[in-house]
Amino acid sequence: MKEIRRFLLILLGIVISLVAFTQDFKAITQKEMKKMSFMTGEWQGEGWVMTPEGMETSRVKETISYDLDNTVLRLRGVGTADKDGVEVKVHDALGVLYFDPFRQQFGMSSWISKGMHTDANVELLGEGRLKWWFEAGPAGTIRYTLKIENNVWVEIGEMSQDGETWRQFFEMKLEKK
Repeated sequence: MKEIRRFLLILLGIVISLVAFTQDFKAITQKEMKKMSFMTGEWQGEGWVMTPEGMETSRVKETISYDLDNTVLRLRGVGTADKDGVEVKVHDALGVLYFDPFRQQFGMSSWISKGMHTDANVELLGEGRLKWWFEAGPAGTIRYTLKIENNVWVEIGEMSQDGETWRQFFEMKLEKK
């Protein structure tokens, strides 16, 4: 009886493995990532962020394109500002937006030139709307919500220490070029 059970368990494991390996993860991922096509392109505009020194404004350029055979979106964001008559980079970020076929959800990994990295949750809220968020240690939760309509991208950033009371610290408005 033990041998029959062992045989059936091995057979079940083989069948499950075959099903998993025969799925076309590339096609599944490409289909899901196509839902994010509203973000692609060259975007330019302005934004502001609250810092310990107060509100700082910058010119923002976002370049978003598919990569790895349309299975991920590459997001490249650069913010510049005038400092004593010289244009300097005040923000420099790289993000990779992806669909995880095993968890059946979107996610994003991002890096900024200050040496920080974030793995964020992503939720598609509907046509042209997206929310992404992550836990920021003692600062609580940081979330960004973006909406694109008529080739205008508006995104706000908010933080909350209790998950109920949100305080806006960021906003940008970009136009598609």
